[in-house]
Amino acid sequence: MLTKLTNSQKIVLSGHETFPLRFLWLKRAIDSIDGHNDDSKEVFTDVDAISRFGVGKNMVASIRHWAIISKVITAEASGYSITPFGRLVFGGEGIDPFFEFEVTPLLVHWNIVSNPSIFAWHHAFSSFPDNEFGRDDISNWIISKLTSLAASKISSNTVKKDVACFIRTYALSSAPSESDSEAYESPLTTIGFIVQYGKRDGFRFIVKQASEIPLGAFMFALVDYWRNSERFSNSNTIPLVSIKSDPKSVGRLFRISPIGVEELAVRLANDYSELFGVVLTGGMSHISIKRSIHELSLETIVKEAYELSA
Repeated sequence: MLTKLTNSQKIVLSGHETFPLRFLWLKRAIDSIDGHNDDSKEVFTDVDAISRFGVGKNMVASIRHWAIISKVITAEASGYSITPFGRLVFGGEGIDPFFEFEVTPLLVHWNIVSNPSIFAWHHAFSSFPDNEFGRDDISNWIISKLTSLAASKISSNTVKKDVACFIRTYALSSAPSESDSEAYESPLTTIGFIVQYGKRDGFRFIVKQASEIPLGAFMFALVDYWRNSERFSNSNTIPLVSIKSDPKSVGRLFRISPIGVEELAVRLANDYSELFGVVLTGGMSHISIKRSIHELSLETIVKEAYELSA
C-alpha cells in the first residue's frame, strides 16, 4: 500500500504480505532475474513464478518487496534490474549471498531503514521515543505521526500488520535452541536490535555499544548518510554530534550509544587512516575524509565494509 503525503512523498506500509525477510530470498530474487535477462518483467508474476521460487503466490510477492527495499533490485517499466549492491553481495560471485558474515544483515538493515519512504521502519528506529513498547504502542504512534503529516486513507489495520511484520523481522520469536531455525526466520534477528521481555507483547530496543557493531557496517552507513546529507554532502568533515543524533544518522538508525559512536569513529580513523581521520574543529570533534565523499565508489565501500569487519 502506498499512502501519499501532502509533499508528494510516497510511503510504503505493506508489500511484505506480513512475511519477514528470509535468509535465501535476496539471492533467489537475483538468481531469478539473472535467468530472465531478455524479459524480467514478469519474473515475479508469470505462471511459473510459484515453481521458480518454490513458495506460494503471496511469498513470491514478499520476495519482490524485500529485494526492492533492500536495494538489491530495482523495478522499472521495462523490467527488473540487479543493483550494484545486489550483485556485489548476493550475486553468483557475491561476497555473502547466504548471510554468513555478521556485517551483511546490518548493510541490508541500513538500506531499508535509511529510506524514509519505508515509513514505520524508518521512524521506529529514528524517532520512536521509547525503548520499551508493545505492538499497539508503536502502531498508535505511527498512525498519529501519519495523521499529523496529513497522509490520506490511513488504515489502522494496515499499520498494525506492518508493525507486526517489523517486530517479527527483528525480534526472535522465542528463546531459541541451537537447532531452532524457526526462531531465526529473518536474518535481521541476528543483529539483536529488538528483544522480547516480560509480558507476551513486551519488546525493547537494545542500545548498541561499539563492540557490537562491525566497523565495516559503521563505515558503510556513515558514507551513505554523509553523501546524502543536505548539510554535509559537500564538506570534508562531519560533526560527531550529527552522526550520533541526527534523525537519519548512523547513531539513530543503528541505535548506537553516543560513546559507541565516538569509539567507532576513533577506530575508523585508526584502521582506515588513509581515508578517514578525527579532527577538532570549532571546539567540536568531527570525522574528516581525505577526498570528496562522492569520489568513493559503491564497490570500494562494500568491499571495504567486509575487509574492516573481518
